[in-house]
Amino acid sequence: MDTKTSHLLLSLLFLFFILSSSTAALSLPPAEQEAAYTILETINPSFNWRDLYPDDLCISAPHGLLCDFFPSSNSNHITELNFGYFSDYTSNPTCNFTSTNSTSLFALFSSFTFLKKLFFFNCFTSLSSYTALPPNLFSLLPSTLEDLVLLNNPSLSGEFEMDASSLPLKRLVISGTAISGEIPLLPSTIRQLVLSRNSIYGQIPPSISRCTNLNILDLSYNRLTGSMPDQLTQLVNLIKLDLSFNRINGRIPDTISGLKNLEMLDLSFNQLTGGIPTGMGEMVGLKEVYLSWNRIGGQIPEIWEKMGDNLVGIGFSGLGLIGNIPASMGIYLRKLCFLALDNNLLEGPVPVQFRRLESTASEVNLEKNQLHGLVPFSADFVVRLGSKLKLGGNRGLCQVGPTGSEKKGSLEMLPACNATEVPRPVVISTGEENGCSGNGRVVLWGLVLLLGLLVV
Repeated sequence: MDTKTSHLLLSLLFLFFILSSSTAALSLPPAEQEAAYTILETINPSFNWRDLYPDDLCISAPHGLLCDFFPSSNSNHITELNFGYFSDYTSNPTCNFTSTNSTSLFALFSSFTFLKKLFFFNCFTSLSSYTALPPNLFSLLPSTLEDLVLLNNPSLSGEFEMDASSLPLKRLVISGTAISGEIPLLPSTIRQLVLSRNSIYGQIPPSISRCTNLNILDLSYNRLTGSMPDQLTQLVNLIKLDLSFNRINGRIPDTISGLKNLEMLDLSFNQLTGGIPTGMGEMVGLKEVYLSWNRIGGQIPEIWEKMGDNLVGIGFSGLGLIGNIPASMGIYLRKLCFLALDNNLLEGPVPVQFRRLESTASEVNLEKNQLHGLVPFSADFVVRLGSKLKLGGNRGLCQVGPTGSEKKGSLEMLPACNATEVPRPVVISTGEENGCSGNGRVVLWGLVLLLGLLVV
């Protein structure tokens, strides 16, 4: 063998040694690999995970198990564990967890000292027995955890541990469970808090004010009581606030006007009183506001001038509102798609300025009030909206032209106006089209955003 060939072989051997050493350094530590197998076998023992995935799990693993390289340890570590089939694009390991005590399961996650995200979807679903949430859940989890998602687990019960502040959580989503208890103390790092569709009771704690990074707060469909704390209005980074379907009472704080970044506000189906706050007119970023089915009362305030550039959905059904409908709503709400003022005590005419809504509106509900006079909408608009235009239950409303079966939609049963009731025509600019779609509530804001964030 000549010198040149010897040097070449030595170089190749050296390169192989370097690559082997590098690969060994980057591999998942054996203890962590073993812990992952144990988790998978506990979640679904019907699969032989070790035979299916015999290699390094950071190289070949089931969907939903993700790793990252950490220079501090010069190796890979598991950073995400996602369980439960979510969609064809996120085929995480399916769950077949049968134990009614989840403490042993959640205790296993303490082995993953670099874990950032833990996700369970549709894993606790037994109709015959409930699985108890560990009373010390947050204490069992790794101190590195940033995202905890327990979504659509209807048989997961128990109460929250009252202090979650030790974890660096950025997102806590626990929705669609049988979990009860009060809202725990949260870390200041939290950005998204979704505790909807559970059985949470008690009041919204004043300590919520420490969560100044929050941009999503959804506590809907629970059993919360008490008033809206003033501390809520200190969450100036909020984009979505949903407290609907609870038992919250008292007034809407006047200081809510300080939530300048808020785009979606839903306080419907509570026991709120005290009128619609005029400060709401300063919330110029609002796109959707739903207050329906409270005991708010009072008149619709003149607050619309600054809100017209963004507002697309208004739900003021069943509030006990009195007085006239402000003409300014027709003048300034240039992008409005959805308007519900039904089941109130509103009187007077439908403002002729509402003709301006025709270019954008996809649903208008004014039924079951005390309105009278001429319906201002064009025949084309009436036909286009059909059943999405609701005017029934207003005995004083009337229409121009033929009645009965010759008219379509909600005008079919309205009588013809007398000659004295027909006003002179008014020419009104209809503005520009904005492409709204008629789907009741205009944007399924929370659902779309939540699903976008949960998909792995």
